[in-house]
Amino acid sequence: MIVSPRAYARARRIWKGSIPVSKFKRLATEFDDDDAITEIDVSFSFDEWQRVRIEGTVLIQGRIPCKQCMKPLVGQVTSTIDAVIVDDERHSKELLKETDVIVCEDGPVSLVDLLEDDLILSMPWKACDVGKNCRDLSHLSDSRARTEAKMQRPFSELKDLLS
Repeated sequence: MIVSPRAYARARRIWKGSIPVSKFKRLATEFDDDDAITEIDVSFSFDEWQRVRIEGTVLIQGRIPCKQCMKPLVGQVTSTIDAVIVDDERHSKELLKETDVIVCEDGPVSLVDLLEDDLILSMPWKACDVGKNCRDLSHLSDSRARTEAKMQRPFSELKDLLS
């Protein structure tokens, strides 16, 4: 979906709809689900300084892998979007102190590109609660044991020689 943020802000447009997570190239790698969907409800307007502003929510539903136990769990991620859209990196540095900023060229832009970074940052580290719903943490201890077994310790014998 292509939007023109400035034109949308002039018309105070709202974009409501669904986009498959697979359309978000980087975000799609976070999901264990080809059918995951994003429900988007965002509005475009001008703030008091006539900067383009995007506000709204994005809800993602699907199988989310827990990064702790690596098991996929059915769940949802909600991202609240409230940012000023600027076309210059210099302006973004000044504005970051007071608000979230999205830098993109003036003119038509993909809605996916506008929202993807915020969605990735909204992804949970743990989709389940460790000790409660986390079903399998054995891969953590197995990988740690394999790593220690592969470690070379060239000076480990020096300790015995010095004693």
